[in-house]
Amino acid sequence: MTAETPATSQPLSVSILAGPSARALVHDVVSRDPKCWLGLLASSHVDSQTTHDQLTVEQLVAASGGGYDPERIRAQISAIAEKALVNHLIIECDSKTHPIAFASLFLPDGGDGQRFSEVVRLSSILLAIDSETLLSSLVHGNRAPGVTSPCIIADQIECADVVVLRGKP
Repeated sequence: MTAETPATSQPLSVSILAGPSARALVHDVVSRDPKCWLGLLASSHVDSQTTHDQLTVEQLVAASGGGYDPERIRAQISAIAEKALVNHLIIECDSKTHPIAFASLFLPDGGDGQRFSEVVRLSSILLAIDSETLLSSLVHGNRAPGVTSPCIIADQIECADVVVLRGKP
């Protein structure tokens, strides 16, 4: 796969991105690398300041009773992979959803799961947070903007294989 054009022969790399600084990180990545074509499955509305020519945005399909329907999200991800318009897909995890809920989409389950694993692969689970929010939430137990609870931040840290600290130390 080249940086200029997404490849259809390799599975689409997918990352799950959690944390109160998730949108800022997506914006930074797209703004700094003109050869990067990202897809974003957004958990909430994306304003025009976040969008960019190299960023394809879709809303995560919510289930009728709230939450997310795994089969519908798998279908969304598969459709994005088959269009081959992006190099990497990011699933935005909101502050109420545990990252494992999205990571479980990539577990082999036989049947249709075999086809799914041929077109996409989970490459990472990231947490994007500024150091002030991290300290405020975990050390002092304060509820920061964009953070449901300190327990959710702790869960997101536990699941992440990459933690991106933003801002001043």
